[in-house]
Amino acid sequence: MTSFKAQLKFSSQCTLGESPLWHIGSNSLFWLDITQRKLYRYQSGQKLQCVSLTSSLSYIAETNDPAKLIGLSNLGIELIDISTGELNSLERYPNSEPLSNRANDGGISPQGHLVFGTMDDKADLRSGSLYRFDGTLNCLEENSWVPNLFAFTDNNTFYLADSLNNQIQLCNINNNRLTKEHWVSTSKQVYPDGGCLDQQGGLWSAQWGSGKVVRYSLHDKTITDVIQVPELQPSSCCFFGVGMNKLFITTAAQGTSSIPTGNCYVSELPYTGLATHAFDMSLLRNKHE
Repeated sequence: MTSFKAQLKFSSQCTLGESPLWHIGSNSLFWLDITQRKLYRYQSGQKLQCVSLTSSLSYIAETNDPAKLIGLSNLGIELIDISTGELNSLERYPNSEPLSNRANDGGISPQGHLVFGTMDDKADLRSGSLYRFDGTLNCLEENSWVPNLFAFTDNNTFYLADSLNNQIQLCNINNNRLTKEHWVSTSKQVYPDGGCLDQQGGLWSAQWGSGKVVRYSLHDKTITDVIQVPELQPSSCCFFGVGMNKLFITTAAQGTSSIPTGNCYVSELPYTGLATHAFDMSLLRNKHE
């Protein structure tokens, strides 16, 4: 097992830093502070930008429109102006979603579909659901707890972190039906959160409560590499940069007594990140035809 250290990149002091995104179209890093309703953006050689949002976002992703992001707010699916942070509602969540629920993490499949999960805001209840949005919103599963990760390997197969159950699962979507099988477990009090894939056959998992980001081999499920993060609650990570060999890591101050926390870190690695996919905006045009 190889160990790496994460170096401080931004003293952002996020209450709940999440959803790091390497936006290929603009060579920018984006991430969120869910609790503080902030959208951060960084381009090399420029000052860090921070935009206040009109609604709390928990997840953002690239679209094939270079001027727009897609994201999840506490109300529904949103289009986000990449320059101003202005939100434009695409789809509200079903009325069956409890008022105490909010969106959590998500992912984009290779065919450009958005798959995501909701959760009880206090993570006390198993009241969340998993959805796919391909221009139409379809519920894939109910009674989920805290879904994270959503790392796709093909159009219908993805890794899902069932965080409070301390496990990562391998999921498959077939005709709007979801099947899941256990893949790996973490130790008690270590919660697999967001993550990403690399081109060499590895899954990187930010592990809340451990101060680590670990790499699992997709081949044999063993931990091959560990990044030591100088904060207890790494929340997610993504590869970024021209060579896609740097891992950007978000953290959270939520629930900790140490200050300052909730900062962002970088670790340079001997791996190449697998580029994430963009939401297909033509699905929206088809929806209105």
